[in-house]
Amino acid sequence: MFHQTMVRARFFARVLPVVLLLILAAAIQPPGSLAASPESPDATFPVSVSAGGAWADGEGVSEYTTPSISADGRFVAFLSAATNLGEAGPAGVTEGFVKDLETGAVSLVSRADGPGGEAAGEPGVSNLRLSGDGHFVVFTSAATNLGTALPGGGVGETHVYRRDLETGETTLVDPVGGVESVSISADGRAVAFIAGGVAYVRDLEAGMTTAVSRASGAAGAIADEPAEWISIAPDGRSVAFASRASNLVPGVEEGVWEQVYRRDLETEVTSLVSQNALGEAGDRSSVLPAIAGADGCFITLSSIAFNLLAPSPLEVSGEQVYVADVCASPPSVTLASKNATAPFAPFAYSVAASSEDGSKAIFAAEFAGSPCCHLYLRDLAAGTTSQLDRASGPAGALPDAEVQEFALSANGCRAVFATRATNLDGEGPPQGEEPTEVYVRQLVPCSDLPDAASGEILGKTSADPPRPASQAPIGKLKIQTVAKRKLVLGLSAAGQVTVRVRRLVPSRPREWRLIQTIEGRLDSAGTLTLPLSSLEPGRYRLNVHLHGAAAGTVRWLTVGSSG
Repeated sequence: MFHQTMVRARFFARVLPVVLLLILAAAIQPPGSLAASPESPDATFPVSVSAGGAWADGEGVSEYTTPSISADGRFVAFLSAATNLGEAGPAGVTEGFVKDLETGAVSLVSRADGPGGEAAGEPGVSNLRLSGDGHFVVFTSAATNLGTALPGGGVGETHVYRRDLETGETTLVDPVGGVESVSISADGRAVAFIAGGVAYVRDLEAGMTTAVSRASGAAGAIADEPAEWISIAPDGRSVAFASRASNLVPGVEEGVWEQVYRRDLETEVTSLVSQNALGEAGDRSSVLPAIAGADGCFITLSSIAFNLLAPSPLEVSGEQVYVADVCASPPSVTLASKNATAPFAPFAYSVAASSEDGSKAIFAAEFAGSPCCHLYLRDLAAGTTSQLDRASGPAGALPDAEVQEFALSANGCRAVFATRATNLDGEGPPQGEEPTEVYVRQLVPCSDLPDAASGEILGKTSADPPRPASQAPIGKLKIQTVAKRKLVLGLSAAGQVTVRVRRLVPSRPREWRLIQTIEGRLDSAGTLTLPLSSLEPGRYRLNVHLHGAAAGTVRWLTVGSSG
């Protein structure tokens, strides 16, 4: 009930590997000590444990902080002041950690510049986010020992930092301080954050910072009310944020209710997300936007509005979770927080995006007979809802404590969540203690799914060696031009590239049919031009993958009747 009260207060204050193998391993190792995590569907296993299987000591992980998971479900980031995870900062200081679910390794990532950079000092770090490709983290901190040049007067201010987990490079992202919310693109290039009530995006390759909580146009008016809770799309092209502003789009009442907006950084258009099919803005507040989909088509949000489903006759009440498809024509809004017995939950909220294709969403809710709040997965295509915070098995034991925060991998294979429950894995944390711990619920085998960024079937990669911090990064790939008959790529080093071109099947709007595969290679850094086959009018998805890289890049192309 604490979190229900906390979330409601926060919200309304704004308004007013198979079973036998696991059994054998459990017989000879303590719970949570497996190096490689199981991939059996419906398995629940702990994340906040050391490589040797020790539960995070002290209070476990930081309460009510959102864990983060890579697009392929392999890496999980969380905050903790534990001293027994293999690496530790100063006693009692909250640090950022990343767990590799394939190797079991746990790394302290909130460090000053350099592979062995000093761990963040007081007051520790917050807002830890992992890039979709698992190569970068961003975090906020007011620590003064992170080894980057702070702007004048910046000491004591909360700043956002990005750390490259391969090279050990830590970079100061913001020039302003006072950062409150942060998000990172799938490739780690773009970081979105809110400072001083204004939402910004920092392009770390171009070295540019742009204010994005503004009306349409390059010089559109800055929002006349603060921006809150920012999320950047995996491709870095768009952001979503909430605000009470009245000057961002026409038809929104002045300073009354928070609305969710999307800013397209390429077209410089700002649009309203929290609206119904009639084009009416939500009649109550909408918050907590989170973007999914390679092109940022799907935005999950929490809302107490009554009218988001109009013209549907269903009259909802209480806080609900919705998934908006902003690329549909016209844009659509779907209610996610419901189950087989309830048209909507008495109370629900979400802090996490839907799956990459928008077909699945996770949310916390209370339903009849189930107190607040537990974690549910809504399959929007199948129309089914299942509870995720439970012990292993389709009907595993229900938790003895509420869920706190959570996230879903972009490919939909794993959900990660934090809870004080003590009955989800074997004997659980030490007897008599109820620290917050992080768990993963396996939905489907991750190795059977396409990589969310490249579209390739990854296969089982448990034999892959861990990536040492000193390892030189693979050359970076940048898409420079996408046209009807050519694709121009920029590579920072020699490399082999594969491009898969898929076309959207109009009669099946979630099916992208492969029509062309292109191979190309550069023997040194430079520009690579690849010819595309003649493309008929339609919508295309290009998966561009640099061989050896953990993830690729996705771009979208619309071909009109005139070419």
